[in-house]
Amino acid sequence: MHDTEKKPKRTSRRQTLRRATWRDAALTGVVVLLVAEGPLTPAARAPSLIAGSLVGLFFLYWRLGRPLPEAGSVARTWSVPLPVWLCLGLFALAAAPTATWMYEEWTGSVWHNTHGMLMPVLMVLLGRNILRRMKYASEDASAWGFLFLVPGLGLMALDAAAGTRYAAAVGLVICLPGLSLLFLGARRTRALALPLVLGIFMIPLPNTFASQIFLRVITAGAVAPVLTFLGIPTFVDHTLLELPSESFLVANSCSGFSTLYSALAMGVLLGTLCPSHRRRWVVYLSIVPLALLANVIRVVLLVMIALYVDPTLLDTSAHAGSGVLTFLGVLIVLILLADRPPLARALF
Repeated sequence: MHDTEKKPKRTSRRQTLRRATWRDAALTGVVVLLVAEGPLTPAARAPSLIAGSLVGLFFLYWRLGRPLPEAGSVARTWSVPLPVWLCLGLFALAAAPTATWMYEEWTGSVWHNTHGMLMPVLMVLLGRNILRRMKYASEDASAWGFLFLVPGLGLMALDAAAGTRYAAAVGLVICLPGLSLLFLGARRTRALALPLVLGIFMIPLPNTFASQIFLRVITAGAVAPVLTFLGIPTFVDHTLLELPSESFLVANSCSGFSTLYSALAMGVLLGTLCPSHRRRWVVYLSIVPLALLANVIRVVLLVMIALYVDPTLLDTSAHAGSGVLTFLGVLIVLILLADRPPLARALF
């Protein structure tokens, strides 16, 4: 299959304005959906929609303040043949059960995989801008795509019988570079390496994975000396913190696994977009230490709140909110370490 493209046309001021309006409206709709369906908003439909709409309005206000492209710029239009649409439609039908399960995992709990909803949005924005900047040149589809597509579809088919869901999610992500190679060619697929790699972080991981990588033990072992230094004698027994008057278990939700997984996803994005190799590696190497340090600080503060303020606060939404604040703190530090202008240009 050949990738045929028409010569680019020049856009008028009206066309530029119309295209920008539709783009801003679509992005605002995505923001509203992400906020309204996210785990941080109330379970009731009306309050969550109100919260999403308010955030969407702020986002739209920010978008309207950005300058429009100059009239007469090149209109980069893509011509997608009908057979391609049919193939993509069949793949979407096959992947629909897996995608539905992944969405439920992303929105089910604040304790794990909450970053998953953001990954498809970032992938689409990055991919769209990468393809728009590429030169117009015909390119043959690459048969190397079958090396990804066949095993990916095989995993999805096997998981239909096994019912693990995780194998199907891995298969779905493996299929993405295969589809890109078949329909866009090798050159464009190489340019899309970053958004395709981000697809890995769409895979929901079980919260029990924190025990398998000893994250609970690491957290408990780091928290105990900090509490002792603060004047609270603490003995650690595996994942149990034993204090003179209380005992606290570092459960999977307090292990910092959610923060670590989310920080890895955002750190890969931020670091890869850094033009400076030194700054890039500073971001890469800071991801794990920042996530672990932030979670240790969170657990220490939660223990002190339980001891000196009110232990019942750990049973409220404040407990879950502390996890969200931990990730936001790590994300802010990573953004400060990264080169921010390239990030804005890559997404918008």
